[in-house]
Amino acid sequence: MSGDTQEQAVPAKKVRGSIATKEVQEANCAVVFNFADGSKITAEMSKLKPETVTRAALHGLSQTIGDSYSGCKDVEEAKKCAVDRIKRIYDGEWRATREAGAPRVTMLAGALARVTGKTVEEALEVIGNLDEDARKELRGLPQVKVAMAEIKAENLRKEAEKDNTDLGALFAGKTKTA
Repeated sequence: MSGDTQEQAVPAKKVRGSIATKEVQEANCAVVFNFADGSKITAEMSKLKPETVTRAALHGLSQTIGDSYSGCKDVEEAKKCAVDRIKRIYDGEWRATREAGAPRVTMLAGALARVTGKTVEEALEVIGNLDEDARKELRGLPQVKVAMAEIKAENLRKEAEKDNTDLGALFAGKTKTA
C-alpha cells in the first residue's frame, strides 16, 4: 500500500451460512475451496507427499466412520454402524448410504424433520444427499441445534424414568446412591 491509497478488503459474504464452500473433484483428485468473494483455492492430491496422503486418508476414514455412529443411542448400535460403514468402504462405496427399507433414524434426521415439518424418511433422504461438510453445517444451525437438544432431553427423560438410583440417599448421609 502506498500513500493515501489503502486496499479495502472485500467483506466476506456468507454462502449458505459459511464463508466458503468445498467442491471435491474426484476426476482431478483435488478439492476446490470457493470463497464468498468469488476467489478459489485448489488443493491437489498430486502435490502432496506420500506421508501427507496417508494422513489425509486416515483423517477421512476417521471422519466418515465416526459420522456413521454419531446419532446412535447405544454402544451396540454404534459398533454395528461403524462395521457396516467400514464394509461399504472396503467394497468401494465412499458415500454413506442406508439400506433400503431400514433407515436408521439419526438425531440429525429427527431434528431436521422436527424443524421443517417433514417426515423422518424425507429428512433421511435429504441428509443422505449431503456431503459431510454440508451435514456439519446443518448440525450447526441454531434451530437444528435446539431440536437436537430437545430430542436428547427426551431420550434422557426416558432413561431417567427407568433409573432406580436413590438420589435422596445422598441427603441422608449415604455416600453411595446404589
